[in-house]
Order: sequence, then C-alpha cells, then structure tokens
Amino acid sequence: ALSRSEFALADYTQWISLSSNAVTPRLQRARLLLLQDKPAEALQDLDTVLDTAPLDADALELRADVLTKLEHHQLAIADLTRLLQLQPQRAELFRQRAVGFALLEHSKAAAEDLQRAVRLDPSDHLFVRQAVTDVIAWSDLAAARNLLTIADAVTRSDDELLLLRASLQYD
Repeated sequence: ALSRSEFALADYTQWISLSSNAVTPRLQRARLLLLQDKPAEALQDLDTVLDTAPLDADALELRADVLTKLEHHQLAIADLTRLLQLQPQRAELFRQRAVGFALLEHSKAAAEDLQRAVRLDPSDHLFVRQAVTDVIAWSDLAAARNLLTIADAVTRSDDELLLLRASLQYD
C-alpha cells in the first residue's frame, strides 16, 4: 500500500507531466522529496522552478535548505544572498547564511550576518545567546561584545547573557 506522501508524489508527477513548466507542482514535489530524504531529486525540481521563476522566494529558500543538506554551502549562500535582496528584513535568513559562512570557515562574514540577524530580532534570547557563544568560539571578542550591545535590552534580562557580558569585559 502506498503512503499518503507517495500518493501525493504520484499526483504531482502526473501534474508536471501535463504542464512541465508549472511552478506549484514542482515546488510541492520538491518539498515531498525532501521529506522523503531525497535531496538530489528535490534539487532537480527546484532548479527547474528557478529556471522558470528565478525570483521565486519559496524556491530559493527551499533550494538553500537542500544545498545545505547536500553540503554545497557556497551555492546555498548564493541563494540566501539572492533571497535577502528580496526579503532583507528576515532575521532567520541572515542566521542561515551565517551558518553557511561558518561551515566554510568565513567567521568574519558569519559574525556580520549574526549581527544583522540580532539587529532585526534582538528579542530572541536563545538566538542571541547562541550567536554570542559562536562568535566567542571564533575568537572574535569584539564581535561578541557588539552582539551584546545590539541586544542590550535582552542582555539585561537574561542571566546567561549577563555572565557572557561580564566575562567579555575581562578579556
């Protein structure tokens, strides 16, 4: 017996066979393929979608996820950069791109993106804490201090961030 996702996959495949340039079924099929842990197949659909609609934000974001899963970090960063041109106020996109930069050992670029993300969403305690810890691990104490300054209101109400701030004052 076929599962619901296998039925849906068959339906999307049939829809695509009837209309090969249709964006929606390819995007949905790519999501299903990714859920089935078939990122290379999902990537083919996403490439086709972006050939047809190069500024499709959903496709860019999903392809960046797929490329990250496939460890093609430079390509994922390129998609996230294009997406940030379309949606520059999304902190999570800067976070994602920072991860890609960090995996490529571009700690300065990663720290800059973390700072942008914190500026856009300084109220996320857990993210600020993780960002500061990551930047300290990269030995960029100035960037860590800057993150704490940007998120000053959060820092003052979070004991762990207060400890991080205090420890940075002595380094």
